[in-house]
Amino acid sequence: MDKQDTYDILQEMMAKIPELQGASMIEPIHKGYSTDSKFKVQRSGGESCLLRTYGWSQHPAKQTEYRIIAELHRREFVAHKRLV
Repeated sequence: MDKQDTYDILQEMMAKIPELQGASMIEPIHKGYSTDSKFKVQRSGGESCLLRTYGWSQHPAKQTEYRIIAELHRREFVAHKRLV
């Protein structure tokens, strides 16, 4: 993915995801083993968070993953927090 493609994706995400509107910085992260696209987001209140995106074909597996993460949080196990 070249810089223009990344820029276009970021602009589309900012327009469609209310939590990203007003973000002062969205920076792609090119590290990690997953096939997800990852972005560091500096939100308008100064809070930093991680945004992960994935292809629609991965949706059922990601739903399961997020349910597991939510259950881990419910049990107070340390795990990543989701953005929304």
